[in-house]
Formats: sequence, structure tokens, C-alpha cells
Amino acid sequence: MQDVLIDRDHYVRRVSERIHSLTSDLISQAKEPLDFHNTLQRKVTELGSEFGFRGLREYPVRSLDADIQGLADVVWMAGRRLATVFEIDSSPKAKSVKKLLALEAPFRFWVYYGHQHYLSMVRSIDRKGAVDVIKLRDVYF
Repeated sequence: MQDVLIDRDHYVRRVSERIHSLTSDLISQAKEPLDFHNTLQRKVTELGSEFGFRGLREYPVRSLDADIQGLADVVWMAGRRLATVFEIDSSPKAKSVKKLLALEAPFRFWVYYGHQHYLSMVRSIDRKGAVDVIKLRDVYF
């Protein structure tokens, strides 16, 4: 994990590129939104090993400070520590951004494949720019 922290921009770019790459294959295969989401969630979980992490799905989020609870779609673990957290959505969900911010992880990604305006919502919640948005294109159902 030390190498990842040294070159943050490179890591963010590589993760984003890999997710875009694996998504292009899924677009033609998925028949419905839930199928797309679940398959993408599984693929992102598996992708963790490529970066030296152990991927887990449906990681519990509980924060009294942020008054938020739920499950993060995917986390990548470095030993027993969170390294990277992902939320995957087809619509702008403030709760997803809040879940990302509630978890202590050096990297937080919101993977968004919807068609509504989302940037102002993300910025209004994430004022420090701690969440990297991966915007997927050409996903239609």
C-alpha cells in the first residue's frame, strides 16, 4: 500500500482506467440495471487483487458523526485496513457520497453510470474533494 500512497494521481488514474475498461465489456452483456450493477460490483471486487488488495462486497458503514449507516458496495483491504472504498450508482445519491466520506480510507471512488446531473450534489457534500468520481458513459437500459 505504501507505493499507492506515494503516487496518488497515478493510482486514481489506473483504477479509473481499469474500471472503464472492464465496464465496456459489461455494457453489451447486461440486460437490466440490477444485473449491470451486481456484475460491476463483483468485477470491481475482483479487481482489487490486481492492485494488491483483498476485495470485499457489502462492507458495513456506521457513523454516528455523519448520521449514516448502510453498506458500501466494495472495499479493498490492505491487511485489516481499508485502502479503497467504492459506491456504484445509476442515479445521484447523496447517501452514497456520505457513506464514502464516513469510512476512513485513503481512496474513495463513486462510480456513476446515470444520466442526471451529479457534480453539484457531490461537491455540496464532499467539500474537501476526498471522493473521486468515475463517470461511466454509454450505459443505457
